[in-house]
Amino acid sequence: LPHWQAITSELLLPARRNGPQLLLRILAAASLVTWSEALMGFTVGGLLGFGLGVLFAHHRLLERGLLPYVVASQTVPIIAIAPMIVAWLGQGRISVAVISAYLAFFPVTINTLRGLTSPDRLKLDLMRSYAASRREILWK
Repeated sequence: LPHWQAITSELLLPARRNGPQLLLRILAAASLVTWSEALMGFTVGGLLGFGLGVLFAHHRLLERGLLPYVVASQTVPIIAIAPMIVAWLGQGRISVAVISAYLAFFPVTINTLRGLTSPDRLKLDLMRSYAASRREILWK
């Protein structure tokens, strides 16, 4: 058997099927899934944070009552919360989206609240002198 080394090397070595191209295709597909999960979570977290920020800016009682809980939610590290979320929701898309929404909602809430409560006093008085509604003041 003159070719015994060729035969055994073919049987013992792992098969190479489009080595780098296959790896890049697999990584591209996996990263697309990860990016879509993260984008879904950051979108939900951003919308939730923006809504809470606007709500807190216009209702001081809600801000004084709920903002401490929003701040307290960020005192626990995500590394401690993530296993509980995965245990409750499973290892699917939803758990990744919930974790990314949790990461996104706090900075958006605080920055929206600070942005809406810190306009220049003269500009705010000018808008009120033009009889601008609360909605117009919010969007302009």
